[in-house]
Amino acid sequence: MKKNNKPMPEIDCPIFSEHEENINKLTQFINSHKTISEKVDKAQELVDIINLLSCCPKFDKEERHCENCRFISNLSKEIARIIIDASETAHETF
Repeated sequence: MKKNNKPMPEIDCPIFSEHEENINKLTQFINSHKTISEKVDKAQELVDIINLLSCCPKFDKEERHCENCRFISNLSKEIARIIIDASETAHETF
């Protein structure tokens, strides 16, 4: 997820480009809302997109763009999973 206005690594890939706008919109939504309950649905949408990217049939570990995509995707997925897990934990306590 983009934080502190640092530019994301360049990813020149048609598969990533197809999902990049949604990833950015979901990330911005998550970052702009305060409560877990507001974030959880968008976090799940983000995980769903990331799961598609992580199964990319064109992944090449020697390709910089693929490595950047994998790094961004894994980081975004970790953050989204924390939100989802926190939401599930909150529901269990009530």
